[in-house]
Amino acid sequence: MFKSVFALLILYSFSSYSAIYKCKVDGVTTFSQSPCGDTIQEVKVIVRNSPSKQIPHVQATVKTNNNDVDQFLMNQEIKRRNKTINHYKLKLNKELAALKERTYYARNNLAGATYQNALSQEMVTLTNKYKTLIDDEKRQITTLKSKIN
Repeated sequence: MFKSVFALLILYSFSSYSAIYKCKVDGVTTFSQSPCGDTIQEVKVIVRNSPSKQIPHVQATVKTNNNDVDQFLMNQEIKRRNKTINHYKLKLNKELAALKERTYYARNNLAGATYQNALSQEMVTLTNKYKTLIDDEKRQITTLKSKIN
């Protein structure tokens, strides 16, 4: 019995240490347990114990083109700036709605004409503020798009 358990432990330790090779065969990347061609790369697989499962982690170096990374980051920045523009538009609409609500109260007031004039001036100022912010974001997006192309 002791011999069979010992033999199983030895076989288990050898099977968990097998190497994995990354090869290119006819232009297609394949993985194998044995070297398979002229261009081979050994890949280390490390199994880390986690409380719930054992998940294999593959360690390999990945070569990326810096232009691809830069382009990806610029696209992410464009998305972020578009979200900012939408946020500005929502804030503008919300603040204009609040000012319009105040104009209804000004109609029932004796000094309503003066108050309404002040509110309309505040609406114009508010619109110009957000228009400037949105135009700036659009300019930045145009600059980023020109760098991508």
